[in-house]
Amino acid sequence: MSFQELEQQKLHQKDQEQRQKLLLQQQQQRQQRQQQEDFIERTDLLNSALQLITRAQNIQDEPMLTVEALQAYVMDLKLKEKAQQAASPRVQLVHRVLKQRPGSNMEKQMYMYLDQPMWLEGETSRRDALAGNLPLQSTSSYTSKHPEVCCLIYRDYDITYLNRMEVEGEDYDLPTKPNHTAETVELVTASLAAAVTKFMKYYSFNTEDDNTVESVELSGLHICIYHARGNALIPFLETLEDEQHDQFQVLLNFFMSQYEDEYNLVDHMTRRGIITQEYIKYLFKPGDIIVKGHDQDARGYLSMSWLKNEDRKDRPNQSSSQTKTKTTFSGKAWNWELDSVFSRGVGALTIQFDAKDYSEKKISDMNIRPLLYVKEPTKTRLETRGQWFWKCRMRRMVCYDDTRKSQHYSSDERYMVDMMIYHELHKPNSSIRRQYIDHIDSEALKQENPPDKNFIYLSPLTVKAYNLKRKKWVDLNLDGLREISWNTQAFESLVLKEKTKRLIRALVSNQIEAEKSTDLISGKGNGLIMLLHGGPGTGKTLTAESVAEIAKRPLYPVTCGDIGTKPEEVEKYLESVLYLGKTWGCVVLLDEADVFLEQRSLEDLHRNALVSVFLRVLEYYDGILILTSNRVGTFDEAFKSRIQLAVHYNSLTTHQRTKIWGNFIRRLKDFNEDGIDFIDLEDNIEQLASREMNGREIRNAITTARQYVRWERQQAQNFKLDYKVMKGVIETAGEFDDYINTLNGGFTQEQLAKEDGIR
Repeated sequence: MSFQELEQQKLHQKDQEQRQKLLLQQQQQRQQRQQQEDFIERTDLLNSALQLITRAQNIQDEPMLTVEALQAYVMDLKLKEKAQQAASPRVQLVHRVLKQRPGSNMEKQMYMYLDQPMWLEGETSRRDALAGNLPLQSTSSYTSKHPEVCCLIYRDYDITYLNRMEVEGEDYDLPTKPNHTAETVELVTASLAAAVTKFMKYYSFNTEDDNTVESVELSGLHICIYHARGNALIPFLETLEDEQHDQFQVLLNFFMSQYEDEYNLVDHMTRRGIITQEYIKYLFKPGDIIVKGHDQDARGYLSMSWLKNEDRKDRPNQSSSQTKTKTTFSGKAWNWELDSVFSRGVGALTIQFDAKDYSEKKISDMNIRPLLYVKEPTKTRLETRGQWFWKCRMRRMVCYDDTRKSQHYSSDERYMVDMMIYHELHKPNSSIRRQYIDHIDSEALKQENPPDKNFIYLSPLTVKAYNLKRKKWVDLNLDGLREISWNTQAFESLVLKEKTKRLIRALVSNQIEAEKSTDLISGKGNGLIMLLHGGPGTGKTLTAESVAEIAKRPLYPVTCGDIGTKPEEVEKYLESVLYLGKTWGCVVLLDEADVFLEQRSLEDLHRNALVSVFLRVLEYYDGILILTSNRVGTFDEAFKSRIQLAVHYNSLTTHQRTKIWGNFIRRLKDFNEDGIDFIDLEDNIEQLASREMNGREIRNAITTARQYVRWERQQAQNFKLDYKVMKGVIETAGEFDDYINTLNGGFTQEQLAKEDGIR
């Protein structure tokens, strides 16, 4: 290359360099101008933003508000917020997701979040993926960093339960944000724990299961607040200290805001007397009277706890398609029991629903419901039963009308209620310990009325009572107890001489009034012993029954079959009978006592022992004892000095039989029984009395005739019990007596007994 070409090349290269330098300068200038324009625009925007912040936050106007000044202001706000948080208590929601641990049927894993967990989309099975965005590792660590948190509200989401709801509910649409399956409250601060403790005590919401509220998670606190909300809270809040008041108010505000709609819905339903499974827990609270059952089976309890959802499934041996899922709610309750002392009988009350049944239920028709919703007839029944239960605290003779029409009880039978004696005779095993014993003090027992207004609703269904005829303790329904109507007119109807009746009445009256005997030996017989002797059916037993009526005392009938024949057994049994007779003030009737009254002899040592035992027992008896016998011809002489009055009953005369027939016909009229021609019977009383019959035979004839007519009237309604029918019954029954008389050579039983010297 020539020199000239080299020079040209250098000039061209230099020209290129200058051109590039110029382009670079122009580019830099453009960038600088753009930066200046951008800065001006940003400055204008920043100034506008600062002015807006100034006006919004009420910051004092300054000539030049810089970014540094704004940063200082924000820092000051943060400090103030932190101080405010430290001073103002708050409630923190904690959401807990419970998931079945792999390989375990019972154990569950728990994940905690500060935000509402949601079902995650895009998973193989979204039902297994429930999570929040703000996980929480430890609540204790969180509360230590946030001292303003006075309370943690745990909301649990049981994935197993939610899955079951979807599988078992055909129309159940699983929401993105599921509802929590349980809610509990943890009281973080001592002040709030103290406030809640006062709250529970103030409204009597404490239960037997409660421990200290500082150390446990409380479930159902929103239900407690439901029952105490409104103006009723004002006097309670005034009892709290300042810090307790502030923290409790925060908790109260939380529940009122979270449950306001639910509270209003429950109010609306209960005003209409209905409830659903979902809100059944609102219906019961501790201290409420709860009634279980209806009509005669209705029984009152005092609630001791809040209802708990047992979430039980009844799965018998059947296919899954036949399985019926039940939702079960249960709670503790107690009512009174009487076993010589009043004590609390504690039990569990359960309410079951079909898990898919969310329909409205009429509260008064539910098997378990509060007293407020019980129908008036049932409430009246409970009150009457409770009043009788209170009467039974003391020894009491009662009349019983079996309201359940059991075959084991006769109408208007009489019983002795005496729990002290029952307890003495049936002492429980010392190893058995009754829980929740709650004695009513002796002063309260002396009062005419029960110790509190709830008592009458909390009585049991039955009470122990002694049947004096059957000699056994039985359970009587309290609903069937009645006051005794003493038949004092029965004594006047006795077919006895008037002077004999007056003498008996005088002796009985004096015995009742007597306090001390004139016997010089202390403890020796202060009683009244009478002997009624005569043939069968002459009125001996009726006299004893009538004596009990005019004395207004229970009749304790005993026969030789009850006593036995072994001397040691006889003595033990007689002592027990006479002990009860004395304790209860009975008229003791020893019917057909011939075996004990018979004269002793050298040949029969066994009989002698029986008579001696009987004599010894009688020697120290203090009550009224009536002996009946139809064999006084063999009477032992030792009894004469021990018997205060002996009354002989001759065979009935025609006049006496006429009186007896008249008494029975008048009693039939009192029954208001259809199908009896009373006029015809009364017109023919003399013809009826002409037949030789004793009182028992007359009664049997009337009973047989009534049964016969009752059967005939099923075929013909116009059939009646008249003289002709009665005569036919008497003749039919008398054929046997006529045959016996023929065998005895025409002699009656009365004539034979007199001839043998035994009557």
